[in-house]
Amino acid sequence: ISANNVTFDGQGYTIDGVNTGNGIHVVGSSGNELTNVTINNTFVNDFATGLYFEYTDNSFVFDSNFSSGNSRNIRILYSNNNIFNNLNITDASGSNDQGLELAAADFNNISNSYFNNNNRAIIISTASNNNIILNNTIINSVTIGIKAEAISADNNLIYNNFFNNTNNYNTVAGADNYFNTTLTEETNIIGGANIGGNYWGGIAGNNYSDTCTVTVTDNICDNPMNITDGTECVGCSGKDIDELPLSYNVAGCTYNSECNGDEYCLNSACANLS
Repeated sequence: ISANNVTFDGQGYTIDGVNTGNGIHVVGSSGNELTNVTINNTFVNDFATGLYFEYTDNSFVFDSNFSSGNSRNIRILYSNNNIFNNLNITDASGSNDQGLELAAADFNNISNSYFNNNNRAIIISTASNNNIILNNTIINSVTIGIKAEAISADNNLIYNNFFNNTNNYNTVAGADNYFNTTLTEETNIIGGANIGGNYWGGIAGNNYSDTCTVTVTDNICDNPMNITDGTECVGCSGKDIDELPLSYNVAGCTYNSECNGDEYCLNSACANLS
């Protein structure tokens, strides 16, 4: 696709390759970026890159499946202000393969999508800033869920995603990104009562969101999580901190042992009875 104002509706058909080339290549040029391109209702399998967005702005990709990319399922290069919504991005599981890569790409929105069995589900590469990664399920990644692999991958907002990988996130030093929005009373990605940060689960069931304490706000861990090592970080805030990690648990107590000091568990709340 090399023109503006194009809609490609796959009508549910499959574009099937032989592990080379690009399935769909949307390509403009520097200073002559394409705009208002729409791709929807398409299945793309078995190419080196399933969807290659290059010098393309203000466009839309939705309701589509991209799988078994021999290098990456989706690459977004020199492309800004695009929306990628309700996608299945799966099975780019070979060595160094990627589900989706952002490279020199700003202000894109990646939301409501399902990433499964990719080697590296999402790569935020050089000079990719101010992107929003929201409401996605990112599971069973061979190596990593999301990686910020360049110090110029800055100011991206990643929240209300469900992670369930052995390694959920990795970053190089100097890549400053953010992992929660303001606490909002609204149904979150795991069906809980509040939106804040992300659910940080693990294959073994022992990552931060699997085990954190919840006594104050329903479905929000009491303390922030340090993204760089996945540990509790009391009082921390700002870059590379999830200030409001999600949990399946609701506030309150069941046992006295869950309360502090001289407090007891009474009517699902900790109380000092002295």
